[in-house]
Amino acid sequence: MPTSDRPAASLTAPELNKRIIPIVFFTFICYLTIGIPLAILPGFTHTTLNSCA
Repeated sequence: MPTSDRPAASLTAPELNKRIIPIVFFTFICYLTIGIPLAILPGFTHTTLNSCA
């Protein structure tokens, strides 16, 4: 629900940024949470578990 009574099309740039930045930040954290283990897991599997799959 908008924070003001104006339609979304008439929001100023700073107001629009205040609504978009939390969504972008949350999405970035989600991708980072998934991406870091995907980058580390193959090396961990190869060195620690001695598996070359």
